[in-house]
Amino acid sequence: MDTKTGKSEILVVDDEKSIRVTLKEFLEDEGFMVTTADCFEQAMQILAERDFDVAVIDRILSNGHSGIEIIEHINTAKPLCQKILMTAYPTFELAQVLRKNGCCDYLIKPVAHGDISFAVKKASQKCIQKRLEKAAYTL
Repeated sequence: MDTKTGKSEILVVDDEKSIRVTLKEFLEDEGFMVTTADCFEQAMQILAERDFDVAVIDRILSNGHSGIEIIEHINTAKPLCQKILMTAYPTFELAQVLRKNGCCDYLIKPVAHGDISFAVKKASQKCIQKRLEKAAYTL
């Protein structure tokens, strides 16, 4: 959460520019601070520099990378960050992998604005709750 504005910070990772731009504009209108990445490497660089409350990640990225690789990295490096995966190719096996990796939601493309709004708000609240629990535990 941005300490100056009190807004949740969201990372959107998708190699399709139109999806990145649309999600950024929509989520900003919903009151979130949004940063975008167009590839695995850019996402890794951004995650090394900043913390996010929620990451919305496309399953299939350019250069042979997968959104699941980013999710696994977040699990290790940013455990409070909540993860949402978007895919145009849903499978039962994928849902199992995502559950195992702690994804809080799984959205099927094309994603309706209402669905992404609900998922990001729910994930943001979960992140805030985890931060409060961590703070209470360290006191």
